Amino acid sequence: MLSYIDENGNTFNLTNNKTKKDLITYKQAYTIYNKNTVIQRTNIESVNFGYKTKYVKNDVELYFQPIVSFPSGESAYVEIKLTSSKELDGEIVFYISGKERERFKAHLRKDISGQMNWTVK
Repeated sequence: MLSYIDENGNTFNLTNNKTKKDLITYKQAYTIYNKNTVIQRTNIESVNFGYKTKYVKNDVELYFQPIVSFPSGESAYVEIKLTSSKELDGEIVFYISGKERERFKAHLRKDISGQMNWTVK
């Protein structure tokens, strides 16, 4: 679970809510093509999935987009993108099995996206 807690102690449950979610899935890949031998090789660098949503609480709209990435040969991570309709000074809190795992300062400026990557532990 992932939450945003603002400077007044208001908690925005970003992942544990019933808001409509638009799904996102894609693969990051590249192709090597040799025109002399007509050999083509494609390599998948990562498989990614997530969603985007708008979460509204009180007079705040949060636009939230988590993308889970499984890069080839590396640790999985979650890319978090968060945009607020008003300026907030708070923290992003990660929970695993209902217990707080990590907390990061996250000052949000009005209508400007903030982004971070969190390595899955």
